[in-house]
Formats: sequence, structure tokens, C-alpha cells
Amino acid sequence: MRNLWIIAILSLVGCAASVHDSVSDTDAFRAAAVSWVGAPLDDMVKVWGEPNRRIIDAEPGRNGLVRWQSSKGRGGVQGGKVDHLCSVEARFDINRTVTRVDTIAQNCDKRYVDEIYALTRRAE
Repeated sequence: MRNLWIIAILSLVGCAASVHDSVSDTDAFRAAAVSWVGAPLDDMVKVWGEPNRRIIDAEPGRNGLVRWQSSKGRGGVQGGKVDHLCSVEARFDINRTVTRVDTIAQNCDKRYVDEIYALTRRAE
């Protein structure tokens, strides 16, 4: 039953959320995530930690995809409320360079308020 609740919430949030791949985002969590476009994936992993899931490995002519996700809900299926839902998908090429970052973010600025600065890529 819990999985059904999570699937329903993800579907609703996925429809409501938009894909962001611009460093001009005003949402700090999204901006931190997309700051890694153009960076080596291994550098992003050092900062963000191991992805929750490696979905696709990069091969010639095909990008790879990894995902970090954090979520917490309360109240059950009927009156459930989402405390936060934070998902980052990073696409990378055969050279392991991040080519695109997509996010779903609900209450992520609040959840990661102390970590946003550390999660943001620094200019070299």
C-alpha cells in the first residue's frame, strides 16, 4: 500500500514539476544540481555521494543516466502529505561528462538548506 502511495505522489509531482537544465534557476536546489552540467560525473559523485540508482550506462551513441532521490511523506494514502521529494537525474556521455540534469523538487530548498552551498559546483 505504501508503494502505491509513493507512485501516486511521484506521478502528481512529476506532472506538476518542470524540467530544469539552466543555471539561471531561482530554486537553489535545482540550481545546485544543474551547476554540474559540463562537469565530470565522477566529480559530481564525490560531492553528491553515490547515486541511488544507475539506470543506463553510457555507450557509444547513447548517454548514461544516474539518479539521486530523497523523499519523505506522512499521513498515509488518504491524507498523505509530502515533506519533501527531491530527485536529480544526471545524463552523461561516453567520456563521463554531465550533459544534462533534470530535477523534481518539492520542498528541497528547505530540506537541503544547510547543504545547498556544498552541493553546488564551484567555478574552477
